[in-house]
Amino acid sequence: MSEPRVGLVMPELFFGGAETQFRLLVRGLVDAGCAVTVFVECSYPKENRRVDEAFMVELRGAVRFELFSGLYAHNGVRLRIVSSVKFRAAMARRLRARDIDVLIVYSGLGAQVVPAARRLGIATIYSERNAGNFSGLKWLTKGRFVRRATRVVANSPTAVGELQQRGIAAELIVNGVEPLKSTATPTHGNQPGLKVLVPARISQVKDQATVIAAVPALSGTVTEVVFAGAVEDQEYQERLFAAAEACSGATSVAFAGHVPDIREQYCRYDLVILASHIEGMPNVLLEAMDAGVLCIASDIPANRFVIRDPRFLFPAGNARGLARAVQNARSIGGAERCELIEANREWVRKNFSIGRMVAAYRNLILEARSRMAYVDDRRPDDANA
Repeated sequence: MSEPRVGLVMPELFFGGAETQFRLLVRGLVDAGCAVTVFVECSYPKENRRVDEAFMVELRGAVRFELFSGLYAHNGVRLRIVSSVKFRAAMARRLRARDIDVLIVYSGLGAQVVPAARRLGIATIYSERNAGNFSGLKWLTKGRFVRRATRVVANSPTAVGELQQRGIAAELIVNGVEPLKSTATPTHGNQPGLKVLVPARISQVKDQATVIAAVPALSGTVTEVVFAGAVEDQEYQERLFAAAEACSGATSVAFAGHVPDIREQYCRYDLVILASHIEGMPNVLLEAMDAGVLCIASDIPANRFVIRDPRFLFPAGNARGLARAVQNARSIGGAERCELIEANREWVRKNFSIGRMVAAYRNLILEARSRMAYVDDRRPDDANA
């Protein structure tokens, strides 16, 4: 049987961790010989799309890109409803060409295409990229589409468990991390003057406020804290600015905004902190560990899955616990530090390789196509129905 023709629906080509994973998946499927079409909702406001255009040019001839316009999936109820109707109608018309065997979606808007694809005999895979803790109302609107998918997958054990509790047979495919060619030399970090990176979008769920609240207790231990991430909540950022100014002292606090390739920044720091209240699969922790940097994080299921040493976990929202975890990281030096960093890197590369992720998705795609073909074979001919 020939390689499947795969379509992927993405809100954007570049936005967050989910988009990074799906760009890696697109490349991997192309390398595996699949014919790939990427449908981009373009539903987030972006000042320019130069990075998107460069990616499309790079894969020109190997991937077909189809971009939509005028969609507002995140700006008010009325606009979301209008966008939903427009997108479903446009995708239904496009899918009638029947040049796609399997459609993969992960956004709320993309999930709404599942019923139309199934009616046209196209297998569908829904991929959950968040923690999976749906509110009742959100699940009522999203769940009815997810249940129609041929297969359902999630990138974290937490999300798999949440979906299974709702009666959906979800399976786990973890993220893939691209190894860095240059990695940190694991000899620093136990000296005074730690440099700390907090890589996360500026949003209350990422809880940068707790990091700032811990700064006074880290005076003399941490000399620099840099927050790197796009601003999702402007009001929250203003509050962070005020809090950082109020605790200014021996520790410098800076906001770098969006950093195009955060992976190249890890090696410049002694420690990475992720203080989130909710995570799907924390890619920044995996990337930092691969780069040879110690990480501390809030003690939530997704972070606990990645950081297996309780010394580097702290109760979410607890500044005092965060400060203790930083001191724990600082106290580790010499051979123990080197061994820990190398063990972390080896664990990430063994369990979160891109090749492993792509192979798992390709197997799932083939199974979904076979399952849909079996259903179609058993379906009575329309003329005789």
